[in-house]
Amino acid sequence: MNGWAIFRTQRAGQPPAAVLALTHATPPAKEPAPNPAGHHRLDAHAMRYFEEAKHLWTNHVPKSGQADTVQGELIRVVEKLRWESQNNGNGNWDEGFIRFCDFLEQTLAVTPPFDEASLREIRADITRLRDFEQPYLEDDIYDRLSDRIVELHRHLGCPVVHERDPLQNR
Repeated sequence: MNGWAIFRTQRAGQPPAAVLALTHATPPAKEPAPNPAGHHRLDAHAMRYFEEAKHLWTNHVPKSGQADTVQGELIRVVEKLRWESQNNGNGNWDEGFIRFCDFLEQTLAVTPPFDEASLREIRADITRLRDFEQPYLEDDIYDRLSDRIVELHRHLGCPVVHERDPLQNR
């Protein structure tokens, strides 16, 4: 059975957040093995809205610095948190990453469009990511938050201007 696989890589001149690339592959029967570069292969079907999240990344996340849209900044934040945890073991954790978690909580953990159970899940996921001494190395939380960002984007119906955080240096 063939499917699409995602490889998280970093290219020269790109921000430290993951670059997503699709390649035709056979989905693994069990735990994905690292690719030759040492990055884990992910099943695109793990995320419900992968293509839409990829569209937000491609069209709303700049090569460096904060995004101009709330949706782009949310995706950028999730990928920065993923990268720091999975690739650096949160070794560079500082006020910037705390600000990322605050931004996620203040922007994504709101209603509408989410019901109370969804809000509890979002808050629990962010709380887990805040535990920087225990880096979260799996993809499920990051993928789930990315799906929620797409749901928020759908609810809003259009990109929303992001007011840049002058204290955010990451």
